[in-house]
Amino acid sequence: MAEFSVQLPGGFLHKNRLFRQAVFCPICGEMELVFQEAGKKKDSRPRYVTGVLAAALDNIAGIQAEPSVVNRLCVADRQYLMLQLASMLEGDLFWMSSACSSCKSDFDICIRRSDLPVKEAGQGYPFATIKLDGAEITCRIPVGEDQEKIERLSDDDALHLLLEHCIEAVNDNAPEEGFVDSLTQADISRIEDVLEDISPSVATRLLTRCPECDAEQVIELDPYALPVTETDNFYQEIHTLAMAYHWSEQDILSLPRSRRRTYLDLIDRSRGMYG
Repeated sequence: MAEFSVQLPGGFLHKNRLFRQAVFCPICGEMELVFQEAGKKKDSRPRYVTGVLAAALDNIAGIQAEPSVVNRLCVADRQYLMLQLASMLEGDLFWMSSACSSCKSDFDICIRRSDLPVKEAGQGYPFATIKLDGAEITCRIPVGEDQEKIERLSDDDALHLLLEHCIEAVNDNAPEEGFVDSLTQADISRIEDVLEDISPSVATRLLTRCPECDAEQVIELDPYALPVTETDNFYQEIHTLAMAYHWSEQDILSLPRSRRRTYLDLIDRSRGMYG
């Protein structure tokens, strides 16, 4: 599989220019191994997403996709990239299971990732100028780095820290210490509303109906979930190729995923297991 390029709904700000192109590397065993190991660590979710995307992406706006770069992407861009990566691994279609909130029946729903609505960033992104009583503030959109810092905080503490990090200027000057504490609830709501207006977003809630009772349902979609090969199966594939061809682990991991599967099919055919 060749490199795969996508356009970010938000974009990456570099040297005062906004770039929206991100390029994925071809899927190979080395990349899948990173996914496997990252998933086993049970690390923080934002750090897991950063590690996966840093391994999967070749570049963002021509800049090598190191963790420090991926951490500067907004939340919606990170969600969008994870959905694109899931499509590369499994395909556009996938199934979700749910239980009806009305009749409690279990049902499945088929979803096409490319059909999920994506809202692009608004004018001025990633900054917004907001006028409050007696002050004009400049805010930026939260990014992956912010997600890591607030992950284990209470909602109130997380909001306070986000405001401290994301308010970049007050009346064209650096915010004074304690400025966030002086904001009223109306001020905070105003800031949240303006940032939401210019922020890109990816649909994570799906509206459907129960096939049994026809009750309307809202299904939550996890945009960060990846369809990875089960650990035992992944290592079994490597073992099978090593036993059949006497290749080194590194040689096998460097194979594109599609070619690895082709060789596995050939081994099955030679054993009379094909079809």
